Amino acid sequence: MQIRVLLTSFFLCVSVCLFCTAQDDLVGCGGFVRSDYLSNFSRIKVNLYTKSGAVKYRSECAPNNGYFLIPLYDKGEYVLKVEPPEGWTFEPSEVALTVDGKTDLCSRGVDINFNHIGFSIYGQVYSTGCDSGPSGVTVSVTGPDGHSSQTETVEEGRFTVPGLAPGVYSIAASHPLWKMGQDVVKVEVEGDSASVPSGLTVLGYDVTGHVQSAGTPVAGVQLLLYSDSQTELDCPAPPSSPSPVTSDLDQPRCVTLSQDDGVFSFPALPPGRYTLVPHYRHEQIVFDVHPPRLGFSVANDSLYLQPSFEVQGFTVSGRVLFSQQGGGVGGAQVFVNGYLAATTDEEGSYTLSNITSGSYHLLVEAEGLEFQEVVATITPTEPYLPDLTPLRFQVCGHVTLTVAPSSAEVSGGRRVEVVAREGEVRVSVSADEDGRFCAMLRPGQYAFTPDVRPAEQEWGLAFVPPTKDFIVTTSPSPSSSLSFTQFTASLSGTLSCLEWCPPSGVPVTMSQGGRRETASATPSSSSGPGVASFSFSSLLPGSVSVSLDYPLWCWEAETITVEINPDLVPSVNFVQTGYAMLYTTSHDVTVLVGKENDTGVEYSLEKGSGRKCLAAPGLYTVTPKSCHRFQMQYGFDTSFPAPLVLTAVAHTVTATVLSPSPSADITLLVRSLGLGEKERVVSASSEVIELLQEDSTKYLFTFHILAKPHDELDVVPQSSSLLFIPSHREFLVSQVCPEKVPLFEGSQGVTLSGHVGPPPLGGVAITVTLGDDGEEIHTATDSQGLYRVGPIHGGKSYTVSAALSGYTFQPLPGDPLSFTSLRLGHINIQVLEEESGSPLSPVLLSLSGSHGFRSNNFTKPDGTLEYRDLVPGEYFLKPLLREFEFTPSSTSLTLGQGSVEDVTYTGQRVAFGCAGRVTSLNGHPLEGAVVMLAGSGGSECTVTEEATTGDDGQYLFRGLPPTCDYVVSVRDGGPNDIAHTLPSSRHIKLESKDLVDVYFAAVFAIRDIYISGNVLTDPKHFSTLQVQVYSESRMESPLTTAGVNSIGFFDLTPLPNRSEDYYIILDTNLPSHFYQFTRPRGESAWQSRLPHYPHLQCSGHQVQ
Repeated sequence: MQIRVLLTSFFLCVSVCLFCTAQDDLVGCGGFVRSDYLSNFSRIKVNLYTKSGAVKYRSECAPNNGYFLIPLYDKGEYVLKVEPPEGWTFEPSEVALTVDGKTDLCSRGVDINFNHIGFSIYGQVYSTGCDSGPSGVTVSVTGPDGHSSQTETVEEGRFTVPGLAPGVYSIAASHPLWKMGQDVVKVEVEGDSASVPSGLTVLGYDVTGHVQSAGTPVAGVQLLLYSDSQTELDCPAPPSSPSPVTSDLDQPRCVTLSQDDGVFSFPALPPGRYTLVPHYRHEQIVFDVHPPRLGFSVANDSLYLQPSFEVQGFTVSGRVLFSQQGGGVGGAQVFVNGYLAATTDEEGSYTLSNITSGSYHLLVEAEGLEFQEVVATITPTEPYLPDLTPLRFQVCGHVTLTVAPSSAEVSGGRRVEVVAREGEVRVSVSADEDGRFCAMLRPGQYAFTPDVRPAEQEWGLAFVPPTKDFIVTTSPSPSSSLSFTQFTASLSGTLSCLEWCPPSGVPVTMSQGGRRETASATPSSSSGPGVASFSFSSLLPGSVSVSLDYPLWCWEAETITVEINPDLVPSVNFVQTGYAMLYTTSHDVTVLVGKENDTGVEYSLEKGSGRKCLAAPGLYTVTPKSCHRFQMQYGFDTSFPAPLVLTAVAHTVTATVLSPSPSADITLLVRSLGLGEKERVVSASSEVIELLQEDSTKYLFTFHILAKPHDELDVVPQSSSLLFIPSHREFLVSQVCPEKVPLFEGSQGVTLSGHVGPPPLGGVAITVTLGDDGEEIHTATDSQGLYRVGPIHGGKSYTVSAALSGYTFQPLPGDPLSFTSLRLGHINIQVLEEESGSPLSPVLLSLSGSHGFRSNNFTKPDGTLEYRDLVPGEYFLKPLLREFEFTPSSTSLTLGQGSVEDVTYTGQRVAFGCAGRVTSLNGHPLEGAVVMLAGSGGSECTVTEEATTGDDGQYLFRGLPPTCDYVVSVRDGGPNDIAHTLPSSRHIKLESKDLVDVYFAAVFAIRDIYISGNVLTDPKHFSTLQVQVYSESRMESPLTTAGVNSIGFFDLTPLPNRSEDYYIILDTNLPSHFYQFTRPRGESAWQSRLPHYPHLQCSGHQVQ
């Protein structure tokens, strides 16, 4: 079978038509540049930049008040920056904007303000002999008010101090390590930034190094400093006699010694080249120090010399003593760096051999003694070992516990606390199974205390003695026997009854820790019927609580707690004081309790349940005395003590009215809103209280209202001559008694009056706003400028305002009810097109005043605009229209009272626009496509802008200078996945009109390749054929496979559009021993097209 592949291609033509119109959608971005130090703002600019940094619009500030306005025609992301002269500081310096026409600051008309913080001082700190200086020098600036601020120098010693008010400043430079020159320089800031004259100088920098021996600092090494420069150095002079180590060098300039930490330093070396030579001699021995010399350079910074100087290359002896003045410890093992190095002799001495310079960890082990590890540093200058003495000595004792709580161990595991009498040493040790304990302690006096756990202490466990002192000495064998034993006791008590104690007994309960035991207190023949006794045994020391349970009687105390200790075992006595009267009451109430023909005793009963004690037995009468009304009277019998139950059915509510007159005819009208009762008129009580106040006398009237609980009352004060605040109160009756309605205050009515002028002005609208509720009263002045309002409530706050078109009003000083008037001015504006003289509209006119006034408005269709009702003062007026320049560019005006100013502007078109549309090949508009424009042909033509198409596919560029060459193109990719456009770019040139037909058709990126075709062969072979596709990077297996249908057509699944070749192979399952065939392949590299193979031919014949 032979296969032949035939390939075809196709061509697609698209025709597009686009017509676009553009309409201004202007947003004004405005605000103020504010300053306490400037009177003229003409040097300050506010510019608008695109997100990429291109200038979108340049704006100047109104010279009189700093107001600026930028017209913005395109939505998008921008940055608004204030651009003052160099060194002037503003907060903020820039504001990021995302203009969407709705939510941003500009679209909402919110002012964007830039606040002038101050000016700057510039300067530089120099290194001596150099034309630059170091970074990191602290520069302090002190102002005329004494306030100081600091900054640090940066590269080359430069510094800037921003945000300074005008005045004379003192500038000082300092550094914690470097030696500085002149201390203070004076600089005056006056209306602009200032520079610091030369004079701030670093005379020298610190240079440090290190001398060591095997990592150990070496002191006393002499360091000689040499220098080729003859500059005077601020450091110690070298010795007069020359040293042999300096034979090939000039005379040393300075010398220093290494300190105990091995560090040496030269505190103030000026920039330059130096050589350092070390020299070390100790007890007639000269040690080698490496390196033998070290060259270095000092620049504008501190310097730490590297490498360090190394002192390169003894048997030492030591003692182990009981104390610094004591005898030696024999047989002690001495460990050096964790290894056994020596054992002491009878005198406690030992020897270490082959020691080099370094630090060694020494530790001693000896029976009954505890030593602390000591770090000894051995150097050529100090080849000695310190005396080693014990840190602690062993002390032992014994704890005996005969009767233990259930939670305690008998002896084993008992902890003993050891506390030093001086200092803060505290040790806790455990006893063994035999009760023996030992502790390692420093010499001194200690207190030993067996530990008693909180649960054991509550149970009552104690030891005798509880604490024992012991003195630990530095004797060779410090030891002692400390013994502690347990303590127990018994407790007895009595009951003292008023008449007789119950023969059956009264239950008495004892509690100690976790132990609880009950006994019966019964009378005995020896003590009489009025006394009962009880007792408890085997008690441990500690707190014991004894309680009795007999609630029908009253006792001095029903629970008595006593402390049992080895020094004192107390007794317990319960005394009866009376008989208990149990009660339950719905409210707090005072009751009178008494017998017949007895005045009785008053008791206060709290709401709820409780009891009171009656001193004697008998039958009592209980009478409530309260503002509550109860259901009945009550009785109580001590022989049959049934509980009292008291329930209130009504309550008293008190209302008060404050009046300026004692004879006022005041009553209260009381309405029941909740329970539907009839209205009641309540009169005041007979007593009227006179209240003396600072400036007057008031009288207090009191009213008593009886009401049921939960009733809602409306209380209205009434009088024929007084006004009340408030006019009424609604009040919900609770169950609390007595309950008070908030105070009503009565007062006489007042009248407000005032005038407007001079000169008198009639027809002025006067508004009086009363209190916080905003109630308003309106009136107007008469022909004499007078007005009157009232009567109204006195003692109420109020505000008065005046209004009349064409005027502004201010309250008179000291008389807030009267006003002065000021007639307002007008400005009439006409804007014309320069060439034709016809009205120009819409033009944005920005008007701002020195008193903070500003207004932005568009001209009418006839090119005019009128500003009315303007306060006299200075004004700045500026016309704004994109693509136009105006003559004059701005106008400064001075308005007097009632004056009228006429202003005319002429505008000339100086820039034009370019508009167009982006669609798909089928003419559907594309939203979100990014269109780019780049200009060339001169400095004024260097324009780079971007525009995004709307939902109609349209875009617009505005403000393009004429006679420039522009290239317009559409950015590939984006949300529409644009591969390229037709055409790819447009070259345009603007003359004296707008361009509106710059169209583009977008071709989308094809993500997949579709392949189909036909096979030409004998139809009987169709079912045996397969079409396979392979990629160049994967030839071992097919990417996809498709069969051939009954008419010879095949259709492959889509393939990814990658930059590689695909191979199409026709295969068959016919047996090779009957058929001969070859497998030619078709190649496709059309990643952006839709391949179709119209004919794949094959033939075959049977093999004989």
